[in-house]
Amino acid sequence: MTEQPGMVREAFHTLWYDSECWKQTTWFGVPIQKNPFDPLQYQEVLVEQPPDFVIECGALHGGATLYFANLLDLIGHGRVIFIDIYDNWHDAARRYPRVQTVVGDSTSVEILDILERLVPVSSTALVLLDSDRTEAHVLRQLRAFQRFVQVGNYLVVEDTNINGHPVLGTVGPEPYEAVAEFLQETKDFVVDSSREEKLHFTFAPSGWLRRVSREGNDEYPRELVVRSRSMATRGWRALESYRRVRAAIRGLYRTQRRGK
Repeated sequence: MTEQPGMVREAFHTLWYDSECWKQTTWFGVPIQKNPFDPLQYQEVLVEQPPDFVIECGALHGGATLYFANLLDLIGHGRVIFIDIYDNWHDAARRYPRVQTVVGDSTSVEILDILERLVPVSSTALVLLDSDRTEAHVLRQLRAFQRFVQVGNYLVVEDTNINGHPVLGTVGPEPYEAVAEFLQETKDFVVDSSREEKLHFTFAPSGWLRRVSREGNDEYPRELVVRSRSMATRGWRALESYRRVRAAIRGLYRTQRRGK
């Protein structure tokens, strides 16, 4: 009998997810594509700890962008920064006074530079990751975006329910596995299971990460990204130079042979 509540939760979660009705959810007519229980809890978090910024990676058409902007209007404080690789925001979200949209790869040096200019070091923020779901990408995001989260604030990784947690059991390592790897690297964050248990249903199981300390080096991951991309750029430039020199030598060799 003790296993039944968990089995019921997983069965309902799977039924609800597989129906894809969440893809039809909207906020004031703009697609939001979220489990409604999660936005309800985001509202609770914002009221408990009004942030200077809400930062989300993955915007789709901007339903969540508009949702958070409306909440911050009611609270009377804060701005929304949404990042997506595609510029598909609905005009209602794009033109909202509290909203700053950023187009690009959330883990790129260029986008992180923009965010550092927009978000002062001492700012508080709710950070949500809801874009490319591959394990490697989400892990890069966790390493890069942890710097924007103050002690007590949340970094929420959505879609940790896929790859068998409990849905889509055969897709391979994705957000859930990235979170597990990240928590092996740092003790600054813990899973707030109360958010998962409260309403019995979330698209972010084990993904509600709350910062409990700031002992780790937030800057290291970004510096590593900068160095690795810089090294890659230098490598490509060296390779291109080599190819040009090789082509020139071959051209000279062919010219000499024709001259003979």
